[in-house]
Amino acid sequence: MREFASFGAGVQSSAIALLALNRDARRLAVSGGSVPERYFFADVGDEPPEVYAQLARFERMIPIQRVHRFEDKRRLQDVLCGRLESGKDTNLTWIPAFVAGKPGRASAPLQRRCTYTMKVEALDRAARAWAEVPRGCKVPVVRTWMGISLD
Repeated sequence: MREFASFGAGVQSSAIALLALNRDARRLAVSGGSVPERYFFADVGDEPPEVYAQLARFERMIPIQRVHRFEDKRRLQDVLCGRLESGKDTNLTWIPAFVAGKPGRASAPLQRRCTYTMKVEALDRAARAWAEVPRGCKVPVVRTWMGISLD
């Protein structure tokens, strides 16, 4: 089975990549002794400069492939703006948005679609192509390491 990791260039994915790179015993215990062969960065084209700086540092250490939902950035803008203007997906938000909690409770995130549509789908498509998974194959061929923080 081939393994890849989603690399977002944040604290969590950078720490996991360093643990894997250094073959840290704690990381190896969790993964059964394996480390990712490749890392994929889902690039939406609008990350803060610090993210791209961190990505560049890690690209010198580990094999990272940048993947995009759309190759043409104008297409991405058209899709997002069109969805927002048309009122489609009214039960979902495309951005990380929060609603106020009841008195004494924290705010809560709304269900959002942007992470899945713009990043997870692109990562899945890239991993399947990289591992040469045949179309329609349902047998596990690729193990994905992906972390999304609770905050």
